[in-house]
Amino acid sequence: MYDKNGHEVQVITNRHVLDKCNILIDKYYDRLQQTNMETMTVQQIVDFLKEEEEEVSFSDYINNIIAEKYREKKDNTATSYASTHNSLKRYLRKDKVFFSDLKRPVIDGWIKSLNRYKRSRNMYPALAKAVITSAMKEYNDYEANIIRIKYNPFYNIEIPEYRSQRDRKEKEKETDAGIIKRIITLTGQKEGSRAELAVDVACLILHLCGINCADLYDLKTSALSTKVWRLSYNRKKTRDRSDSGSLMKITVPEEIRPLFEKYKGKGEYLFNFASRYCESNDFTKYVNKGLEVVCKQLEIKKVSTYNFRHAWATIAQNNCGASTEQVAFCLCHESAHKVTKGYIKQDFSLVDRINREVINYIMEKDI
Repeated sequence: MYDKNGHEVQVITNRHVLDKCNILIDKYYDRLQQTNMETMTVQQIVDFLKEEEEEVSFSDYINNIIAEKYREKKDNTATSYASTHNSLKRYLRKDKVFFSDLKRPVIDGWIKSLNRYKRSRNMYPALAKAVITSAMKEYNDYEANIIRIKYNPFYNIEIPEYRSQRDRKEKEKETDAGIIKRIITLTGQKEGSRAELAVDVACLILHLCGINCADLYDLKTSALSTKVWRLSYNRKKTRDRSDSGSLMKITVPEEIRPLFEKYKGKGEYLFNFASRYCESNDFTKYVNKGLEVVCKQLEIKKVSTYNFRHAWATIAQNNCGASTEQVAFCLCHESAHKVTKGYIKQDFSLVDRINREVINYIMEKDI
């Protein structure tokens, strides 16, 4: 067969093939009538029709999130997402989960199966909901009426509230200044013991504005200017979420300077904690185990590294007159006044002043 210009044209004449093609064309046409083609490019239309039969994988999507968190050095967050994924797979008895598997009755049953685990029954559903919400934003184009993930099964589902032991026992984390002093002034621990490390790390935390163990573990040699004993670092937890990189600058008090030599690190690390423990979590757990020993020795209630950070903040505000905003600045928390903060040059001498007042208050306490 030839067209009007005399060019040969290939024409399908097989009736069976034609019927198949017409069915497929009608199917595509019906699908395209349900979307707004005017806002789509030709390639988007082709991709839309090709993806019609392909289910969107929850497992693939959450695995990408996990990999991204590991690349960002947010190992704890990555582990939480991985645990959520594994929990869903166990409940569904499937190696691979699709978004279409996650219907409301399934989510309800899954949450009920977690009732024995107070933290998991809140964290896992919350993370799963976040994954689904993110995927719906990525895969669904509501303007073009392309809806690959039909609905959010968490709609109108109430995720169980989690109140940590720390929250339930609010008074326990308000560690008395006298108890703090007894711990950081304790002597006679066996050299190289957990108790010795725990007391020394408690001193570092308290004298450095309640610094986190993760930051102590992560500090680099470049963070310390030994000429003026000035420590400058970016808080590990929020350094990637802040325009300022959660910068902290503090003068190292003379009382703890010998500890910098005692625990001197090799290579890039300021302290040797990174060479002694695989991860900051391991370091924190080891220190807390040591604090248990110390507390038993002193016959006082159990405390953790967190108590020293909380105690620093509480004493700074309640006993030294610092405002909530000033305490937040000293703890390297994000400011609620981000726009205003951008106009004002940060004065880290405030940190040194409040820190010294907190230390003096504790050390002058009768025990």
